[in-house]
Amino acid sequence: MSDYDVLIVGAGSVGSRAAQRLAAFGYRVAVLEKNQQIGHKLSCTGIIGRECAELFEVDRSCFLQEAKSAKLFAPCGEYITVNREEPQAYIVDRLAFDRSMARKAQDAGAEYHLSSKVSDIAISDNQVVIEIDQRKTVSGKAVLLAS
Repeated sequence: MSDYDVLIVGAGSVGSRAAQRLAAFGYRVAVLEKNQQIGHKLSCTGIIGRECAELFEVDRSCFLQEAKSAKLFAPCGEYITVNREEPQAYIVDRLAFDRSMARKAQDAGAEYHLSSKVSDIAISDNQVVIEIDQRKTVSGKAVLLAS
């Protein structure tokens, strides 16, 4: 692997969105993901707000369901129900969502390196050097931890 402008650790939705935006601005971006595939081990739910879906231009094929209402519970157990005519959130297929975000980043020019577990990060005044699996290194001008 060669020198990059930005190294991103983690190929989840946040890492991929950052990679997409940076690559679209012309930066040379590498995304380092410890797993063999994107979305291998998901660690959070698949509920995203409408604003997020619109801002990130989420592919509608990732949507499993729209949420137009919610129940808000107080500690005492009482609740209120909020209903809206328009969807306020979407339940997404997280695997499809993460992979879709990664595809968009790759289409913008970001490079993905799967099975690349970061074992060390060294930061100096003018570069970042990341060691992968204690056997190879990659360098860049900046690092974003999105793991």
